[in-house]
Amino acid sequence: MTTAFVVLGLAAVGAGWSLHLRVKAAQTAEKKRDRLRSEWASARAAMPAPTEATGAELEAQLARAQQRLAHMRTSLAGRGAAAQQWQAAAKPTTRTAAYFELAAFVERMRNRAREKGVRLRPDEQFGFATHAHEGPDETVAPIVTRQRLIAEFLLTTLIDGQAQQIVSVQRERPVAPGADATAARNDRAGVAADFFELDPAWSARVPGFVDTLAMRVVFVGETDGLRNLLNQLGAGELPLVVRAVEAAPVDAPGAAGPAAASNAPLVARRPTRFTVTVEWVELAPAAPAKT
Repeated sequence: MTTAFVVLGLAAVGAGWSLHLRVKAAQTAEKKRDRLRSEWASARAAMPAPTEATGAELEAQLARAQQRLAHMRTSLAGRGAAAQQWQAAAKPTTRTAAYFELAAFVERMRNRAREKGVRLRPDEQFGFATHAHEGPDETVAPIVTRQRLIAEFLLTTLIDGQAQQIVSVQRERPVAPGADATAARNDRAGVAADFFELDPAWSARVPGFVDTLAMRVVFVGETDGLRNLLNQLGAGELPLVVRAVEAAPVDAPGAAGPAAASNAPLVARRPTRFTVTVEWVELAPAAPAKT
């Protein structure tokens, strides 16, 4: 029997709700900035021209709105070393460079899991089997690099947090900037097991304003491992929001039968199969000012 804790909004945890409020506040700030730009453009075109005092006040309001929006964008970008890596990942890269970065990531995660005694599938690729032999196209390489950073953040937390087994990692199909999103997501190239599609009803994506990337990880462990993951996500190093958590009990090998189970503690620590879906949320690049 599977118990599903489905998160239909951004309020999965307190940090997720805070992120939601900041996104909404940024959206409001951007609308205010655009309104002030329009008012100032109309005032400059008006006959007679606005007074010097009126023009100065409109300019001051516009500057404050732009400063507030810039501050909000910074606050939504995460913090610490993870956030710095995230910003660097947006830079263009070659197909070959992306391939070697992914190969190194896979090797790091395998070695870490081996050191911590975490079970993996043979030849585990952590959601990047599509690129086991070649890098991503350069049009989507920065997106794939960011997906790799999300995967590494999740996996490092789980492996260090005493997960017993990593079952699978899946990601959304990357969409190149300016490409048709529907066509890109209907593309069936690559290894199918790498990908999943997040229900749009769960997503914070707003075309032209909020960009997102979703990822799903399935692991086996005890509830402490899940709690540790959620706490790390709530710390805000990366703007990641929990979208759904599903839990299903796992029968341990050699488990005792019903007669022996009568002597088990009332609340037993038992392995559980968890499926956690997260979404990275970021404000889309600011639109250029209209003149």
